[in-house]
Amino acid sequence: MNAVTGSLGGGGFVGAGGGPESMAISPNQKYLTVANRNTNNLSQFTINQSNGNLTPNGNVGTSTSPAVILTSGSNP
Repeated sequence: MNAVTGSLGGGGFVGAGGGPESMAISPNQKYLTVANRNTNNLSQFTINQSNGNLTPNGNVGTSTSPAVILTSGSNP
């Protein structure tokens, strides 16, 4: 992201699971979680605070096809 203009650039590709349905950024803006409908899991990524790049943290299985992610509260 350009710090002056706020514009986003196509900096790369990070794969999530199959059929990404929705995404949510944690209240502290350090993590991105993606609901993967086709593979019945959630993928989580760490957001680089300097350049916005994503680093995969892994996947967590769900019992059904996740479609929506909600966050709550605030974290330091």
